[in-house]
Amino acid sequence: MLIDGRIVKQDRTMVSHDTAKVVRNAAASAHAVRTRAGGVLTPTSPTPPTF
Repeated sequence: MLIDGRIVKQDRTMVSHDTAKVVRNAAASAHAVRTRAGGVLTPTSPTPPTF
């Protein structure tokens, strides 16, 4: 797959990104949003989940 002239995916595998880091950052972002939202979406743990 080409994005902006760069190969980012080859044989269904990401080649230009650290997939584990992307997942960690997404989990941390989702945790922060849910914490700020409050209510029933508030996480029970003060730290983001780890994968």
